[in-house]
Amino acid sequence: MHHKPLHPGANNGNSASVRLLPKRSKSTPLPKRIEKIHAIQRRMHMPNPAFELKDVVTVSIASVGAVLGHLNTWRAIDRDRPKLRVTPAHAIPFGGVDPRLTFCVEIINLGAIPLTVTEVGVFYSGTTQRSTMMPVMLDGGSLPRLLEPRTSISVLARKEDISPPGHRIRSAFAATACGLTFKGTSVALRQIASETYRRT
Repeated sequence: MHHKPLHPGANNGNSASVRLLPKRSKSTPLPKRIEKIHAIQRRMHMPNPAFELKDVVTVSIASVGAVLGHLNTWRAIDRDRPKLRVTPAHAIPFGGVDPRLTFCVEIINLGAIPLTVTEVGVFYSGTTQRSTMMPVMLDGGSLPRLLEPRTSISVLARKEDISPPGHRIRSAFAATACGLTFKGTSVALRQIASETYRRT
């Protein structure tokens, strides 16, 4: 007994027919795959705003932290550094003070450590020569003098004593026991320098 092979769609006398359907591909159709590839490429080349914002915030915070760290370090160094402000000025004697004491040098300790002032005087223009003042203080003290932080002294002198012939006053100074010299000038000193230089 021979059996004929069944073909798709053929009716061999049986009540049911067999039809072979093509297999469905489980892979994504080619157009959709190409579209996905293009989307991935776009994401790779386009910046991510959220990621960039996070980076900017992180870098900004790090920069601020670095600046504050340097600032705190500088403040610590500056606080421990010896600092004297030297300000020459006109003096107006009163009471029982010698009326000839019309020149004054005010010295303020702006640092955080005590300093001992041993010498006060003036420098001259065009030379390394300097003149040391014979210290006269309003509080009756003398040099050397210990200056605590944020304290000051005022040293008086006669203009004639600090103005030798042929020398023009350039700046006032204060020397300390640790070998430091601090200088200062002012409008008053320039007036005094011009006045005393003309007299010579």
